[in-house]
Amino acid sequence: MHRPQIFQTSHAPVLEPLETRTLLSAVEFVGKHVYQDSAGSTVTVTLTGGGGGQVVFPGESVNNADPSLVIMPGGPKSTLTITVKGASKTATTVIDGIAVTDDRQLHDAPIKAIKAPTVTLVGTLTLDASSGATITLGSVGTAARPAEILLSGTAEKTVTTLTLGNVWPGSRIAAGGVPLALSATDMRDTSVTAKYFTKITSQSTTGVTLTALSADTRHVSIGRMTVGRDFDGDIHAPGRVASLTAGSILGGTITADSIGSLTVKGYRIGPVSHLGHLMSTIMLSGVHATKGITLGTVKVANSLSNSEITVLAGSIGTVTVGDSLFTSVIVARDRIAKVTAGEANASDIQARTIGAVTINGRLQFTTIEATGHDSKGLSIGRVKVVGEYTAGFVLAPTGRITSLTMGSINAATIEALSIGSLAVKGAAGSRFSYILDRKIAIDIGVDAKGVSIGKLTVRESFYGDIRVAGQIGRFAMGTVDGGGITAGSIGTLTVKGYKTRDGQRYSGAVAAPITLTRDHVPTGKNTLGSATITSSLQSPLTVTGNAGTISVAVLNASLLITGQAKTVRLPSSMLSSSPTGGSGKIQIQGGGKVLAKNGKLDIYGGNILYVM
Repeated sequence: MHRPQIFQTSHAPVLEPLETRTLLSAVEFVGKHVYQDSAGSTVTVTLTGGGGGQVVFPGESVNNADPSLVIMPGGPKSTLTITVKGASKTATTVIDGIAVTDDRQLHDAPIKAIKAPTVTLVGTLTLDASSGATITLGSVGTAARPAEILLSGTAEKTVTTLTLGNVWPGSRIAAGGVPLALSATDMRDTSVTAKYFTKITSQSTTGVTLTALSADTRHVSIGRMTVGRDFDGDIHAPGRVASLTAGSILGGTITADSIGSLTVKGYRIGPVSHLGHLMSTIMLSGVHATKGITLGTVKVANSLSNSEITVLAGSIGTVTVGDSLFTSVIVARDRIAKVTAGEANASDIQARTIGAVTINGRLQFTTIEATGHDSKGLSIGRVKVVGEYTAGFVLAPTGRITSLTMGSINAATIEALSIGSLAVKGAAGSRFSYILDRKIAIDIGVDAKGVSIGKLTVRESFYGDIRVAGQIGRFAMGTVDGGGITAGSIGTLTVKGYKTRDGQRYSGAVAAPITLTRDHVPTGKNTLGSATITSSLQSPLTVTGNAGTISVAVLNASLLITGQAKTVRLPSSMLSSSPTGGSGKIQIQGGGKVLAKNGKLDIYGGNILYVM
């Protein structure tokens, strides 16, 4: 058997494998060239405005394949048009890259337009976009092979327009030196970079990263962005986003200087409605915010959930959520003008000042906080909760709240320097529709006039703790069922019972101690202006200072007035031979008048009266 001889010598030649090369066939043309693609369709390539090019085929054949194009336009006014005629009216063709170049093929060249709506681009499209261009393509990439659009050159105001079909995963559009106007049917798992965008339009975007490297002269990085269905991706813009509209925003991060309007409106596919949801992290710097408004308007058709909206400088205009504000944070460095939602749960709303918050359902485990106040001392304008306010916080420790209106309050905390009015009117649809239930803590300071709460009204039952430094102007309750009330003074105190929607009546009893300290009471003014309790006083009522007229139906606890009382009206039953008026004690240390219905002043049994 013959065997190959093996040479072992330092002078033996070293053989390297040859580089694998693909044989290419090029057809040069001027004006127009027609060929057959791999699907058998007839493709016509036309270049107007001067110039020529090459159609480069893989292999030896110049037909029945999908070529690449080298285009050498006669100047920036040239237009490349590619048409397809196949077995069906929707026939498309594949182009394996388009290079728009100079005559020596050394540098990218400008072109006025590329009109190829039936072309699927694979490979790379390159051209110089300094003079602007209008580019229309079908799909960019395929499921198996991504594509790139690389636009070189620089421009300040001249915009290049891209009109694309589907942009497939892994594809990339890079135009960092020029402004873009981008329209695509669908974009998935791709990145798009431009100097700035005058507009972005897409039916759907998933896993997309949109990056504006700069902004126009008005500090706008994205002029108008519209996504008909779902947007899930990241937006990076050093300037302003004028408007962003989507069917839903389902993830990703948006960073920008400011946003004029953000709208999530839902969409329909045939008979099926898709609700508009916002789930995103939005971070706005506010450096170039227009008139201090960093985020102008937010409108969400359905829910805003699992989101963080942070304005580092400037204010938020209005936020409107059709259904639920859920596990989300809305924060502004300066002011939030208005927040409206169907309901709110496990969320935070925070700004230096807040104009208004309206919740048309329940407010649960949510904090509304104003960290400062305006020049007039106002921290929060109006808070209205139609349903129940449960286990949350309304905080304005350095300023005034104009008004709080709740359906009911359960285990919640309210803190402020002062409150104009607090009213509990009842939760719509609830059997116990006017209940301030279980537990509430109210800690209020005092304004410059000595007022802590202008008006506090609870239609049915109050159970909680109120600690205010100054005056409660008007205090009106159905019943006081527990807790404790401490204030500097009360103008009028009324507890008169209530009737529920199902017809059940409850008498006006007080089962929580009320202590009035006389703090911040002007000289010559009463600590308690007047009090009317239509049922029983079951816990002590202590007044430091003077009181006006006090009327109690049943006295089962002590009534102590350290100063004078104008009139104390007692039930006639306390003075009868068979008293049912209770066993309380009255002390009026500064003197006063005590009257009963029968005009007698005798005290029966264990009822002890001290008028000093």
